[in-house]
Amino acid sequence: MSKELTARIREQIYPADVLKGDRPPTLEERPRLVNECVSVQLPILSAALVMGKSPKHSGDRNWRGRALEAYLGGRNTSLAVRDFEDGELKSTRVLRNKHGQWKIEQALRITSLIHANGAHLKPCRETPLYHKISCFTCVLIDSVKGEINSGSFVGSFVFKIGHDTGFNPAIREDYEYYLDYVNTSGSTACAFQCEVAIWFPLLSKNRWKSRS
Repeated sequence: MSKELTARIREQIYPADVLKGDRPPTLEERPRLVNECVSVQLPILSAALVMGKSPKHSGDRNWRGRALEAYLGGRNTSLAVRDFEDGELKSTRVLRNKHGQWKIEQALRITSLIHANGAHLKPCRETPLYHKISCFTCVLIDSVKGEINSGSFVGSFVFKIGHDTGFNPAIREDYEYYLDYVNTSGSTACAFQCEVAIWFPLLSKNRWKSRS
């Protein structure tokens, strides 16, 4: 798809103040752009070319995430804060199952717990970890393994922690378990992963995983 058409899709969805960078797009505006991209199965590379975020080299596996964040109006920083003030942005590869439905291929990595700055001493709900997992938009990408330029929008979902009352106690339990692990082992960081077991578009079950 041409750069001109890819840029036009963005311009038709986002208000002028978002396009100028005066404010970030809201949680209501971002899905509208994603849905339009899904409707035309927009190649991620087209969005990357418009935003100047193409693959840097043949082994650059993270370019799709950078391109998506830039195209959707994110800050494109490596800080341990939300990509947007009102929610995190994630993307993941999906595969077709035997019934033709999209299935998430692997665990969805949310963030890393870094303990050197003492942030882990706060209650779970006040940590950067909770801010990231409490609300996020996940873009589903159909891509071919090993083909650096492949990938297109095929779906998305918005997750809010309040939609499932079982999440809060489960996450708090995992968080406290790993605090104890870090405090007793002397480790300075551990990764926190979310394995989202869904059949798109039905968010039927979620399981959180942690690993050191």
